[in-house]
Amino acid sequence: MNNALRWFYIIWLGLVLGLNVLGVIGTYLSSQSLYETWLYVTETYSPFNVWNFALNLIVSLPAIGAYIWREKRLKKTSEP
Repeated sequence: MNNALRWFYIIWLGLVLGLNVLGVIGTYLSSQSLYETWLYVTETYSPFNVWNFALNLIVSLPAIGAYIWREKRLKKTSEP
């Protein structure tokens, strides 16, 4: 079970990261301008863009939950 949880959160976070990268690539392909893509990336991933941060956090919650659950299970099995 611990191994399955580990793979789950690794794959889930990889998918979240991959979707973010695909969004940037899609913006570049639709605008055909590196400058417009740069403006999009700096606006979207700005530290002041609370909505994007919150959305990425919400989408990542299943992986975070699986990580915490796995750590609790590992801690419980290592106790005598």
